[in-house]
Amino acid sequence: MKLLKNLYLLDGTGHWAPRCNCNVYLLDVGDSFVMIDAGHEKNLPYALDTMKYCGLSPEKITHVLITHSHLDHSGAAAALREMGVKVVACGSDADGIEAGDERIGTYFCTDDVFRPSKVDIKVKDGDKLTFGDLEIEVINAPGHTEGGAIYRCMLEGKEAMFTGDTVLNPVFYTGGGNNPVIYGGLGWAGSIDFDRAAYTQTLKRLWHDYKPEMLFPAHHAMTFTNGHLWIGHALNYVLEFWRK
Repeated sequence: MKLLKNLYLLDGTGHWAPRCNCNVYLLDVGDSFVMIDAGHEKNLPYALDTMKYCGLSPEKITHVLITHSHLDHSGAAAALREMGVKVVACGSDADGIEAGDERIGTYFCTDDVFRPSKVDIKVKDGDKLTFGDLEIEVINAPGHTEGGAIYRCMLEGKEAMFTGDTVLNPVFYTGGGNNPVIYGGLGWAGSIDFDRAAYTQTLKRLWHDYKPEMLFPAHHAMTFTNGHLWIGHALNYVLEFWRK
């Protein structure tokens, strides 16, 4: 699915059955493509088929930027690397992808196997990645995981963030969808390195230092306007319900 002139959504489901996966985004940076999150390895064929359907060549993918180490985000890293794609990840999450240890969080797909992958480029907070005319800033976002990363760039003249599981759609629809519930849009709290205090500080920093219009989370819906309000919902939620 084409979202913007140079942005595609290749695949995406919720956190749970039937195909536990994340939103897999693709940036067209001119002569090549950059993926945001790899998704689960078993779902990679769906993403590649979407590329082919859109007339895009998977052989032109040069990098995959992983938001964090959980299986549904980094599971296809090894397979992509075998295709010649360079894997990019941040901090301790990069180490978790290489080790294949508890940091991959096999909490919802216990029958699946994670193939560890070398991380070609280990980034840190404040790093800038340049692909063609596009510059992407790395924001380390500890809380959901210790080494989680948000990728920030300008798309069609607007500030955009790929937020992984750090900030999701704050509205959850129950039942038939008639009773929306504001739950904050926070990521799963069961990671081995989940940290409420760090998560709160990350949200404070995002709220005060950035004003993205477009937010592209790793699960469920995205927004093309007022993305900073989703950050505000998340911050408001933790301040109200996580306060000791």
